[in-house]
Amino acid sequence: MRRISPILASTALAALVVACAPNPTIRSGDRAERRCFLPMQITNFRADATRVFVRAGVSSVYELQLAGACLDVDDSMQLAVVPTRGSSSLCVGDRAEVIARSPSPAAPCSAYISRRLTEEDLAALPSRLRP
Repeated sequence: MRRISPILASTALAALVVACAPNPTIRSGDRAERRCFLPMQITNFRADATRVFVRAGVSSVYELQLAGACLDVDDSMQLAVVPTRGSSSLCVGDRAEVIARSPSPAAPCSAYISRRLTEEDLAALPSRLRP
């Protein structure tokens, strides 16, 4: 019967401990900061020429910064927000396409999901922009 050398055993044990240790590059608070929603959770929206505010679910409101001129977004009755990174969810920091449905042909606009609004942020918005 062969014996495992003490050096080999201690090396294997050290490797196992290192593999199970928390990754210092991923902070536990990052998940809480990276708020996400699904496009199908959007229940309402309001927009101006540079921003779209969407309500996702009951109480979450997100701000999307539009890149460039997006025609008819602020006058649109329907809006689609489509993830561009191949995922079904949209998170703060992600890019998305915003498609406004209006009488003119819809062209997608590029957008950046900039933040999830707090209750204070939402209260500070003009009423015409509160979804």
